[in-house]
Amino acid sequence: MRSTFFLISLLILSGCSKVSTSHEWQHVQSLTQTQDQLVWVQDDASSQATESMINTELQAPLTQAAAVRIALLNNPDLQAQFEDIGIHKADLVQAGMFSNPSLASLFRWPLAGLGINFELDGSFPLSEFWLLPTRKKMAKKQLDAKLYEIANQVLKTKMMARIYYNQLYYAKKITQASHNNNQLFKNLYLEAQKRHTFGYMTKAEVAMVEVIFSETNIMLKQAQTDQAIAYNHLRGFLGLGHQNINLSQQAPDQISLPDQAEQAIRNAFLKRLDLQQARTIIQEIEYTVKHEKRSVIHNAQLGFSHEKSEDGSKNFGPSMGFEIPVFDQNQAQISKAQFLLRKAKKNLIALKQSIQVSILNKYTEVGNLRTKIKALSDQLIPAQNKIINFTETWNNLMQVNRLQLLNAKTGLLTAQTERLKSMRDLHNHRAELEFEMGITTQTSHANDGGNHA
Repeated sequence: MRSTFFLISLLILSGCSKVSTSHEWQHVQSLTQTQDQLVWVQDDASSQATESMINTELQAPLTQAAAVRIALLNNPDLQAQFEDIGIHKADLVQAGMFSNPSLASLFRWPLAGLGINFELDGSFPLSEFWLLPTRKKMAKKQLDAKLYEIANQVLKTKMMARIYYNQLYYAKKITQASHNNNQLFKNLYLEAQKRHTFGYMTKAEVAMVEVIFSETNIMLKQAQTDQAIAYNHLRGFLGLGHQNINLSQQAPDQISLPDQAEQAIRNAFLKRLDLQQARTIIQEIEYTVKHEKRSVIHNAQLGFSHEKSEDGSKNFGPSMGFEIPVFDQNQAQISKAQFLLRKAKKNLIALKQSIQVSILNKYTEVGNLRTKIKALSDQLIPAQNKIINFTETWNNLMQVNRLQLLNAKTGLLTAQTERLKSMRDLHNHRAELEFEMGITTQTSHANDGGNHA
């Protein structure tokens, strides 16, 4: 009996395990290859440190680089994703534990006479010896896949922080341009009314001027709405709640990309974390297939039986029991795992194809936007300015009416707004391409010139 209790105590002590995530957290940081600080908020100390770093960032006008840093520190979705590290590490620890042994006792008193009949049975699941290794390997691959997913989410958070910054930066630019032109059109409308009073413009011409002025009012309201939405998106993504954002006048960073799409595709196939995650999932399911095959006999017990009879005699001996796989040989689960394996392999092929198409399309869009911005900056906007100068000169000589001048200025506003939207889209596509390649690229400060987009 003493040896039995000693064995039980030894098993209890050997089964104690703690869930530590420091190694996995370091691995996530190394996978992202980012120089920006990552903080997993787990207690009051880390929460206060994060809040202090964010407040420091907000003391100056917010640049795009600062927005990225705050997002990596404080994005609510990213912080929630970090908890999956602990969840999957706990699953790994649990998978590496043997199932608990069991004890059963029985006491019987005779209806006549003296003495007690006592039985003690103990058993341990013998099947753990062939099921635990594959179960643990499956959990390890599940953890590895989750680490790739979380690291990929870090890169996606960087991308989205840049995009939301771009949206707000250019929304402010468009609102300012719309406001300036709206004020100009208002003055021209008031002037048209005066001209009508003195007989220089007809009612129809004044009505057309009013239509143009009303349209610019609508454009201004839409620009202000877009700016408010972009502001709320950025503030919410950075997890700032009701804190105000003072956006810097510095243009979004210029992201350096390979000249050719083919090079970007090769980089993606080497570096994309979701591809590495997909490969790890395949490895996990390969272990699942092995595990299901080993589970044909998944309930085998090895133990002992001890009995003390009423007359004081004692009996002790081993016991063994196992399931006979006559009907259920785990065929369905084995087949399911094999189907899942084939699906995972096909998912990897599909993901590669999707990445290739996405990068090719993004490069096409970037090329088109660069051509469009250059044409707007070098040709269309200068031509619109020439038209305005011409109409203003001849308007002062009363050779053209104010309606023609308004049409010219409307054309300039449309071209300027289109150029700002194109620059915004170009910066967004560059941020998306950086994520598509799965790497952190070099950045430099850009300006608002179309030739530098």
